[in-house]
Amino acid sequence: MVNTQAAEWSALHISSLSVSGLTSESIDLTLDQATNQWVATFTADAAGSRTITINGQGEQYNVETGDGSGTATGIAFAADGEHVALAETAGNITVDVPQAGECTVRLNLYDPTNCTVSVEAGAAELPGGGDSGEETPVTLPESLDVVSYSTGSEVILTTLYPTGSESGVYTGTYSGEVRDQINIVDRTNSVWYGCDPDENSQLSSQDDKWNIWFDGTGAVTLTVDLTNMTWNYTAN
Repeated sequence: MVNTQAAEWSALHISSLSVSGLTSESIDLTLDQATNQWVATFTADAAGSRTITINGQGEQYNVETGDGSGTATGIAFAADGEHVALAETAGNITVDVPQAGECTVRLNLYDPTNCTVSVEAGAAELPGGGDSGEETPVTLPESLDVVSYSTGSEVILTTLYPTGSESGVYTGTYSGEVRDQINIVDRTNSVWYGCDPDENSQLSSQDDKWNIWFDGTGAVTLTVDLTNMTWNYTAN
C-alpha cells in the first residue's frame, strides 16, 4: 500500500505457509506465482468436513526498512464470512474434503478482497516454486481492468484494450480522481498486477508487489505490455 500524500508505503511478502488439520502432520504449501495461489497435494483418510488452520512466515517492508531486509513477521489466516483473511493469530477455517485418497488444498490469494480456501479431488501439478522471472500469461486476455481499493472495495476505474492482434500491448484512458491503491487485473488468467518494488515501470504479480499509483490530476493514457511485463502512463 502506498500513501503518496504522507510519503508512506508498506508491503507484505509471504515466504512460507503451511496448513494443519488435513492430516496428522502439517502440510507445506507451494506458491503458484502466475495465479498467486498456494497449493499442496495430500492423502485424505476420508471425505467430510475438516477444521484447519493456516500460518507461516513473511517479511514486512515499509518506508523505514526500504527494499532491503524486511522485518520478519508471522503470517496467519482466519475465516472472514465465506472467505479468509490475514489475521493476528490463525483461526479455525472449515473446508470440505471431497473424497478419501489424493486431494489438493488450495489457498487462492489472487483477489485480495476475496481470498478463499478449498479442497478438490485429485492431485494438482505443483509449481516448481521460486522466482522463475516469467510472468507472461498463458493466454492473452481480451481486455484488462484497472481497479482501485482506495474506497475499501474494488472499483473499476477503466478498461484497457489491445492495440493490435497478438501484440500483448493494451491501452486506455482515465480521468477520475482516484489515483492510488491500483491493480491491473487480467480476468482471463486470474492475475492481479501491481508494480515491482525495485522498478515502478515493471509489472509484478508477486506477493511483495506494490500497488500502482498515478501522480497529478487530469486525464492520463495507460499502456500495459504483457509481453515485456511493463506499464506506464502519460498525461493527456
